[in-house]
Amino acid sequence: MLHEGIFRIALQQPQALAVTDMRYQWNYHELTDYARRCAGRLIECGVQPGDNVAITMSKGAGQLVAVLAVLLAGAVYVPVSLDQPAARREKIYADASVRLVLICQHDASAGSDDIPVLAWQQAIEAEPIANPVVRAPHATGLHYLHLRLYRYAERGSHFSPGSA
Repeated sequence: MLHEGIFRIALQQPQALAVTDMRYQWNYHELTDYARRCAGRLIECGVQPGDNVAITMSKGAGQLVAVLAVLLAGAVYVPVSLDQPAARREKIYADASVRLVLICQHDASAGSDDIPVLAWQQAIEAEPIANPVVRAPHATGLHYLHLRLYRYAERGSHFSPGSA
């Protein structure tokens, strides 16, 4: 799984540079700590293994925290581009049965009127998750749902999900 390698490096080389963008520069210890804290907040918000969590934010270090947090919580991340019109994002959220939308506080308009919204910057103030789901119960490889949702979010102007 994507996050297993990152956490392995964090144990072996916690001070090594993990990610940098225009705002942030974090080592592996910081990155994984933020991801564990964000995962803890997701769980506090009711996210359970197998739930779909939309990640709708600008590319950057926060997006990596969000993806890792969703995976640590055992959930499925649904990438939804900020470039999508608001109505299309809402349609994707509804069609994918999104439980929560993770945003960047600078992208507040990315939220939803009908689904709980959480900014990763606030989420990292939570207590870190004690027992992260490093491998989802069904994870012997990619699950069909992961492929379907990813393809759905990247399909262009069509509203219905395609099959993988």
